[in-house]
Amino acid sequence: MPASYDPAAYADCFGLFDLALGSDHGIRKLFPSYDEAYKLQARMNNARTADKVVNRKLHPPEDPMHGSSIYMQIRVRIYVGNGGWYLHLEKVTSDMLSDGWEEIGEEEENLPHGPS
Repeated sequence: MPASYDPAAYADCFGLFDLALGSDHGIRKLFPSYDEAYKLQARMNNARTADKVVNRKLHPPEDPMHGSSIYMQIRVRIYVGNGGWYLHLEKVTSDMLSDGWEEIGEEEENLPHGPS
């Protein structure tokens, strides 16, 4: 069955996103299996897509929120640990985006992609 883009189907996910946004670094939950963590990760990503669809209708094209979502500030990742799988909702901060990054030089633009 295809994913729904009705935001009402994702009230639980939006609640979790809001908790993550209100925290210092994000939130997490331990799941007993990878499948359970993955299912919620997929729902979280579908919720963001639903929010983007709504915002495309609500905001004019010149508005930064047109086709975007406030929840794009949250990275949804799965980590193994403590006998299960953690689903992290991590806040992406500006220091994460700038720390340790350097500009790519011309000589590095044609490096091979992926494993050899």
